[in-house]
Amino acid sequence: MPEASYRITPPTQDDDREPAPSGIHYLSAYAITVCGFYTAFVGLGIEEPLFLIVVLALSTVGFLVSYTTRNLPSSGWSIAALVGSVMGALMLRAVSGSSAEALFPAATEGAVHRSLGAFLCWLLVLLSYAQLSSGWLLFMCVPTAAIMGIAGTTSSEPIILWSWAFFILVSTFMLVHDSHARLLARRHLRRSPPSLEMRLVVQIYIAAACSIGAMVTGRILSQPMDILGSAIGPLGGAVSARPTPTASETPTAVGVTESTALPVGGQSDSRDDTVILRIRAAHGANWRGATYDEYNGRGWNSSLSGWPLEFADRSTSTRMLLDGRLWPGRDVVIPEGELNAVPARSHTLQQYVRVESTARLDTLYAAAEARSFRLRAGDLHYAWYTGGRCTVDESGSVRLPNEISNTGYVAVSEVADWTEDSLRKSRAVLSIEEADTYTSLNVREEVRQRLREVAISVTKDQTSDYDRIVALKRYLGKQCVYNALATSSADETEDAVIQFLFHTRSGTCQHFATSLAVLCRTIGIPSRVASGFAPGTPNAAGTEFIVRARDKHLWTEVWFAGVGWVPFEATEDALDVTPQSALDRIRASQGWIRNVLRRNVLSALLGTGALLLVLYVVLREVLNRRTNRGRMAPGVSIHGAYVLMAYASMNKRLRRWKLERRLHETPEEHAARLRRHLGSAGIQCPELAELTTLVERARYAGDAMCMADAKRARRLASMIAEKARDAAAMPVRRLKVEVAGS
Repeated sequence: MPEASYRITPPTQDDDREPAPSGIHYLSAYAITVCGFYTAFVGLGIEEPLFLIVVLALSTVGFLVSYTTRNLPSSGWSIAALVGSVMGALMLRAVSGSSAEALFPAATEGAVHRSLGAFLCWLLVLLSYAQLSSGWLLFMCVPTAAIMGIAGTTSSEPIILWSWAFFILVSTFMLVHDSHARLLARRHLRRSPPSLEMRLVVQIYIAAACSIGAMVTGRILSQPMDILGSAIGPLGGAVSARPTPTASETPTAVGVTESTALPVGGQSDSRDDTVILRIRAAHGANWRGATYDEYNGRGWNSSLSGWPLEFADRSTSTRMLLDGRLWPGRDVVIPEGELNAVPARSHTLQQYVRVESTARLDTLYAAAEARSFRLRAGDLHYAWYTGGRCTVDESGSVRLPNEISNTGYVAVSEVADWTEDSLRKSRAVLSIEEADTYTSLNVREEVRQRLREVAISVTKDQTSDYDRIVALKRYLGKQCVYNALATSSADETEDAVIQFLFHTRSGTCQHFATSLAVLCRTIGIPSRVASGFAPGTPNAAGTEFIVRARDKHLWTEVWFAGVGWVPFEATEDALDVTPQSALDRIRASQGWIRNVLRRNVLSALLGTGALLLVLYVVLREVLNRRTNRGRMAPGVSIHGAYVLMAYASMNKRLRRWKLERRLHETPEEHAARLRRHLGSAGIQCPELAELTTLVERARYAGDAMCMADAKRARRLASMIAEKARDAAAMPVRRLKVEVAGS
């Protein structure tokens, strides 16, 4: 027997060439990129839908360009697409005017972790145009992992855990798939032995070990990460409380103050998107800063007297060194009186308020009714040196001796629990001592009489104080329209409410809240106006609220006996006729994005996608293992292997009728025997010749097969197996043999 000889092919230049990435590579990398964007959007608080749309659109274009140009000898098309996309983004900014948020959100100003998150998002966009190899596609995991690392230390959103789990699954799948593709390519080029084939058990063990290990590690590190996030969260970081900064020090800072006098219509509502506060709380509320009780025909004044507050030092403990929310500071306790009491059922709302570096405040904002504030000691160091004091009035409004910025505080509020039915059963009445203050109007008698006639006419059919207030609110919504750019008219001698109701009929929240409070007072309902901020924009989980300068708000509060002060939004029934820019219209159409994120629809889609990827790996490897693909001869192309898999699957089905290929048979001999068997049953099978030709080309000729050949082989193998089944179902025909001479 001659000795077997093997031909060793020396490596060529093509042998060292990296295999071209498949579409699965690109889909996985794109899913990881989307996961990074989503984590930055939710976990880092970069909640600017326009920014998310821009980076997502540009990265989508980048992946499409990279996928279509991956086999081209030059990357010129990819570079051209990158330049064109960047120019398109700059044109978008130029066309939409103040659309800098589309390229770099305003929420990142003064926040290092958000700035890093936005930078990494743009890094993902730029890298999406250079994905011409599997190595670059795998590198997309690095910026995404960095985004998740930053989000994990600054956010406690539950959705971050799901994003992290999805990232682990997809990245593990990418590694397994890339390793499998490299082994197949190396075996085809270098004639590697079949033992190098990636087996099902190995791949499953690798994926399971990485995923379970990541989950266990995350579980172990969850508590330290939460402590670290709390430390640098609402109360963390360096404190920069100081006297009023100069313009050169904080050129973009917005000063927010609550003065003792509030003119109605003196200025229009702000359209500024500068972030003022970030508030973590179980639910949203109107964040109140001050109240006003005296109306003089042109505006409001506060007659409540304030008194200085003394602070209680907090002791230091080991736990306080780890948890920033417990760091030594100053507790401000609000004395409870008649004007800030909550007689009815209530619940405690704790708020972690972060004052951004883009804002300067001299008033503490919180949900009504505030019971205490906890401030860092450093925030009041300037007050200690100058002898300044915090003051609080009877409504619970706290004013600081100096402005604070880039810091935080913790507020605890007692929020009344009421329903419409409970308010209908209660009366809007105060004690005799306070009733005169909250039902009086410092206006001319003819003005009072005219407004009283309007209020009586609107509420004549109502039987409860609550229904009367609702009727007045609806009247304002029908009578007037909301315009954020409206100001007071030139006639400064006329009453502001008369001017708004009967002449301009267009105004801001100041006009609506003032009109509702004044109309209530004309019929004996104690009311006032409160100044502060609207709830703001909630994140996907509804636990953090981003409050911007445009959320500055004025609303009406009415006292109900046994309940306390109840807020009423006089503008909610009014038509908004504020002129909108192109950017405002884009933002108005983006509400569905937040709805989708808030309803966790995206989480379900991400989870479904991860499950499908895992099933794809399992099914593919099970199929490879069952067809013994690892024992196929070297030199067979990938699609040629699929042809042989189809042929092996056919033989497995033919085994039940003992028609499978025998060890000593060639494919041609097996086809001849199978053709004779089918012919004896009267069945013609031209598919045998075509399938045999495909098998010989794939197994012996080493031809480069394509996906169409693999699909054709599967179809032919199925047709041959069905004809063999039909032949086996036919009755056996017995031949009668006659012997000559018998």
